[in-house]
Amino acid sequence: MSDYKRKYMAELVAMIQKEGLRVFIAERGTYGFYTDNTGKRIVSFQLDSSLTFSGNYKSKSNGTGWRICEGLPSNFTKLLSINSPFEFDHYTTLDEHLNMYQKSSKYKEVTK
Repeated sequence: MSDYKRKYMAELVAMIQKEGLRVFIAERGTYGFYTDNTGKRIVSFQLDSSLTFSGNYKSKSNGTGWRICEGLPSNFTKLLSINSPFEFDHYTTLDEHLNMYQKSSKYKEVTK
């Protein structure tokens, strides 16, 4: 990963944590997710050619999530409460996300 992306991700993590949220970064370093202390919902983010944030849900027929926004939001906590525009079974929890993707992504929680 480039020094630029490494620095940007470190700044992003600090901004998210400033709102009291838990942040997890994949081993690759260019994507991750965050949640609050309940772990009932997560928001994924990815830094590629741009920074994007996505909501996550479990569904038998409608994919696994939706893009919430591109670029830096003014409030990370608010993204956790944005409703999906699609039908789904339930929002993805912290435990479900780790159970599904931990083996391939090797997430680590970033502590202050």
